[in-house]
Amino acid sequence: MTSLPEDFDWAAYVRQTAALQGYELDAEQVGRVAQQLVLIARNAAPLMAADLSDRVEPASVYRA
Repeated sequence: MTSLPEDFDWAAYVRQTAALQGYELDAEQVGRVAQQLVLIARNAAPLMAADLSDRVEPASVYRA
């Protein structure tokens, strides 16, 4: 999987995806959502960079 460029415009992504889903966010809300996405991407980067074998089985789905 390819990683996002360091200069990825998270605010533009938030505005575009919010509009596609019918949400109207003000500038402060866009900034807060973008900030959370930056943190999520930073935390997920090591996991996404891990090389997994094709033989690794996905986890089962738990159903109650």
